Amino acid sequence: MNSVRRTGVAVILAVIFSAMMATVAFGQTERPNISVSGAGAVTATPDIATIVFGVNTENRDARTAITTNNRDIANVLAAVKAQGISEDDIVTHQFTLSPRMDWQRGTADGYTVSNTITVTLRDMDIIGEIMGAAIEAGANVTGNVRFSVYDSVALYQEALAIAAQDARDKANALALAMNVNISTILSVTEQSTWASPVARAGSWAMMEDAEMAMPMSAGGWGVPIQTGEITITARINVVFAIN
Repeated sequence: MNSVRRTGVAVILAVIFSAMMATVAFGQTERPNISVSGAGAVTATPDIATIVFGVNTENRDARTAITTNNRDIANVLAAVKAQGISEDDIVTHQFTLSPRMDWQRGTADGYTVSNTITVTLRDMDIIGEIMGAAIEAGANVTGNVRFSVYDSVALYQEALAIAAQDARDKANALALAMNVNISTILSVTEQSTWASPVARAGSWAMMEDAEMAMPMSAGGWGVPIQTGEITITARINVVFAIN
């Protein structure tokens, strides 16, 4: 009986050992490969711009500050719409009411009201006129002008195709240098890369005196804006099996 048990244990150990050897052998015979990265880029002229305008108002009385701010931001909205901008392209960005602190006394000596709107423009030729009209109407806060492209998905797919060809070219060059042949693709991994909107007109700024901020031109306020180009990039990692 003891002999039978010892034999059974020996068989089990032999099976386990054989499985371990098979695993090790598989690891040793894993297909050799070449791992490369590919990059692609596509440039495009922006066809969408977003601009943030706002009005900051200060007053010792909160109600007066809000009432004055409401009037001024209404004037800014009217000026923007008068340039042919649809209401669908104008949204409230932020509204805040905060105490204006006297830090020496540790008390509030008034209130600050801020109301900002985001305007989306689909005509790049009127950016300067829109900015000038908003400032002339009373906007004393402005944010970055940010440019983007409408058909960004198609452009990104084009950049992906370029990245794939770049990866294959690198793999072929390596294979040739090492005197091996590429057979199949084992894996393709897309990296998280996209075209972020590009800011072209500086950071947030508050203009205490709009007339000191920029000169009045003969035809009204006009802000010179250069759209430039947007670069959409894509990156991938590809593993090629080699013979």
